[in-house]
Amino acid sequence: MKKLAVDTISKLTYTPSYISKYYKLQVRKGELIKKKFHLFPYPHVEKIFAKENLFGTGELFDELFTKSELEAYDSDYEVVNEVVYLKAMVEIIFLDGSKQLYKYLNDCDAIDKYDELRIKLNLKEIEDNINE
Repeated sequence: MKKLAVDTISKLTYTPSYISKYYKLQVRKGELIKKKFHLFPYPHVEKIFAKENLFGTGELFDELFTKSELEAYDSDYEVVNEVVYLKAMVEIIFLDGSKQLYKYLNDCDAIDKYDELRIKLNLKEIEDNINE
């Protein structure tokens, strides 16, 4: 079991899940991915179709991932109904600059953890008034 000392916390932040700006559905199952020309045993063109939905950034020469490959490649992302989301996070920043990050599949669990830590550690909420 991990324990936190109250006087070492600098900041506690909650970030809700949101749709990824980078990873998107690029190729649907059954769509043509590419064509390959073969000279042997006879000249012909092989068509390669997607066996699963594929996700990527859409850049030239981008690597495409299946749902399970993307979630394994980068644990910050999850795919729900063919939409890529960045997971909800609760971050604890300590006075020495170190950080501890908790990732959650849904916002409710992240809010519960945030509230639990805020109440347990007797922290006060402040508003960030940053004009973007």
